[in-house]
Amino acid sequence: MGDQERVPPPPPSDDNDATMTAEQKLYWLNALQVVDTWSVHDDGDGRLFYYDCSTDASQWEVPEPLASLEGEFMMKLMLENAVARSGAWTAHDAGNGTLYYFNSKTRESKWGRPSEWGQVEEEQAAIAPPAAPKEHKAQEMNGVRDGEKAVKKEKKKKKHKKHKTAVKDEEVAEQEEKKEEEVPPQEEEEPLTPEELQAEEERKARELKRIEQFRAMLRDKNIMPFCKWSVALPQIAGDPRFMGVPTMDERRAIFEHFVQHRREDLKAEKKNKLKQAKQLFTELLRDQSRLESWDPNTTLRVFISTLEGQVEPERYKQIQDNALALLTMSAQEKIYVAEFKVEALKRDGEQLRLIKFLEERLAKLDKPLERSPTVPFSFAL
Repeated sequence: MGDQERVPPPPPSDDNDATMTAEQKLYWLNALQVVDTWSVHDDGDGRLFYYDCSTDASQWEVPEPLASLEGEFMMKLMLENAVARSGAWTAHDAGNGTLYYFNSKTRESKWGRPSEWGQVEEEQAAIAPPAAPKEHKAQEMNGVRDGEKAVKKEKKKKKHKKHKTAVKDEEVAEQEEKKEEEVPPQEEEEPLTPEELQAEEERKARELKRIEQFRAMLRDKNIMPFCKWSVALPQIAGDPRFMGVPTMDERRAIFEHFVQHRREDLKAEKKNKLKQAKQLFTELLRDQSRLESWDPNTTLRVFISTLEGQVEPERYKQIQDNALALLTMSAQEKIYVAEFKVEALKRDGEQLRLIKFLEERLAKLDKPLERSPTVPFSFAL
């Protein structure tokens, strides 16, 4: 993939002057996490790289001592890139102008704003006393000065990174040229035995099956084009098919390929549905023409209005479903809402009639029994 060809950001210089020492400290302070000699960093595009201070080298691949902590690093990167936060909840951009909320304690994600959002800030504001105006102004001035210093340091850091990257690119190009010149003659590979060929085919089949299951999971989760990896990760991390792919790099590669081709897949699916709907409707017209159940001069509006009584219920429902699938999501929602309202009115009418019937029966039972005029009120002893 294109990401694998990129060179990871260079490590800080190990010069002994005071300026380089300060930059090295800033480099370590900006790390997401430090484990022994390794430090984890963000390249600014949502990608992690790892720096080893003992060898003074950085790399994209996850080192073996940190392999079990890769999920925690990705989660920490996601939390740091949050749009806003309130207590254990953080807000993230879904990439299409909408927000979703993630709880770092329970690992729960939801589209709607949680009820606890903003409560922590209100409690802290109620408890904390108002600061004095002079102290507030002094803090603002100190904040402005610190911000200017940080901007200057960041500019120096970027210039240093660009210079280091250019030098490393030249060194890599020289090394590749030397390798091409010193390529040893390739040895002829021995043909594989039938058992080895069968084992290789089974391995490829298992790998293809895992990839297809991962893609099916993305389709089930309604992952749409232009969706970001950091946004989709909380939605798919709990699915068993997510763990079927062994490494995080392979998972992200499959995800990126799926998102790039998702729009074309949706267009192809809609085209196939349209073709199938046309074929079914053409067969219906031919069947009705053979049965002579309608006049050839009948208009389309009249034909459709009388179609429900002339076709089997299952076939009529299939035609309706095919027609609905070709509409936009907004049009489908309007139709479903209208159908729901009609059904709700029917249920309400039936409920009112049932209540009225029960009230009438109860009223009849509550009436006193009328005495017959032929029966005396009391018997003489």
